[in-house]
Amino acid sequence: MSQKDSAAPVERWSPTAIARALERTIVVIEPILRTVASAGVLVLMTATVVDVVSRTLTGRGLPGVIEITEIVLVATVFFGMMTSGRDGQHIRVTLLTDRLPEAAARIVRTLGLISALVIVGWLTWVTIEKAIVSVQTAEYRFGLISVPIWPARVAIPIGLVCLALVLIFLLVAQVSKYASVVGREREPFEDLLDSPIAEELS
Repeated sequence: MSQKDSAAPVERWSPTAIARALERTIVVIEPILRTVASAGVLVLMTATVVDVVSRTLTGRGLPGVIEITEIVLVATVFFGMMTSGRDGQHIRVTLLTDRLPEAAARIVRTLGLISALVIVGWLTWVTIEKAIVSVQTAEYRFGLISVPIWPARVAIPIGLVCLALVLIFLLVAQVSKYASVVGREREPFEDLLDSPIAEELS
């Protein structure tokens, strides 16, 4: 085996290669979840407007609108987490890291990402168990009409897993000093057209 061939597996599993693979995955998955979350916002707006018009004209709201909007809202929020993570829109405080030397700031950011990943991982594990039970029992909510809530239960761990994927990428990129637009503070819904990965996939 040549020296070049023996080095290939090492390069394939290097932090930079892992970061690039994670970035590719994020670029593929994020637009799908963003589209679903955007559709959820549209459903919420439409249901609210129709309910308000119904109350104004007839004095009665549409049955089940409140229950349905609650379910859709949960899915919309958790499906939008990956986009927020990709665009660097999650709340963060840089009061300390902005005043630290770059090496120290990198260590602090790494520890913060590890802490966030542990919390998100625990939440994912708990919500997966809840989602499985909810699907098995066909869980639904009592109201003016019976509304299944298991889709919202399923949406929560999906959103958390995708958020964890972004956190893992940011952690690997932090360690390997891999430069990417993912996680960098950007305008909401700004396309990734300036990303080398996006250019390769197009």
